Formats: sequence, C-alpha cells, structure tokens
Amino acid sequence: MIQNAPELSYIPFYLLIPNILEAKALCYEYYTYPYTLVGLGEIVIPGLSLSYSLIMDLNSKRFLPLYFILNLIGIVLGFGINVFLLTYVKMNQPALIYACSILIFINFLTSYLDTNFSKFVNGIFD
Repeated sequence: MIQNAPELSYIPFYLLIPNILEAKALCYEYYTYPYTLVGLGEIVIPGLSLSYSLIMDLNSKRFLPLYFILNLIGIVLGFGINVFLLTYVKMNQPALIYACSILIFINFLTSYLDTNFSKFVNGIFD
C-alpha cells in the first residue's frame, strides 16, 4: 500500500483553469496564483442532479423538460452568486455551497408543486 501511494497523488481531484482575465487580481492584494481551482465535486454533483432531473422528465412524459431546465437555471444561478461574491464582496467560497442548496430547493419545490414529491424522493418511477 505504501509503495503505491505516490501513484495516488496523480489522480485529479480538481481542475486547474488558467486565469484569462486579470479581474481576479482585484480580489486579493497579494494574488500571484495564475490558476483557478474547480473541484471535482463542483462538476459531478450538479451533473448528477441534472441527470436525475432528466430521468424525472423522461418518466413524466411531458413535452417540456421542466426539471432539467430548472436545474440548469439553478446551476447557473449558483455559480453566478459565487462569481458575484468573489468579484464584488471579495469573499471566496466554494461554488458547491450555493449551487447545491439552490438545486435542492428547486428540486423539492418543483416536485412538491408537480405532486411528484414521493416519486422524486424515493426514486420510484412508473
């Protein structure tokens, strides 16, 4: 196990995205890091929510994929709140905090208003 430990350090748990704009330098006085970290959870968790919402839409057999569209709007809104806080309030938080809370609220509210709350929570489809 100890011999294989150096190989485990190469597993990507985050993505390094180069900063294109210099606007991030305004957030911190001593900003020298040229990359932005995007965690794997900030990609996987919203992706799982999108796939589950698409399953809900396909099983409801409606013309408009309501859950999928609302989840997409929730993800954009969550990441938008994070960018706003980073840029104007100068408070760095993981985007997963805002995106997941908005997604949970949107999914529960939509399923409750659509009278599919028990199907949504239990994962039982027709």
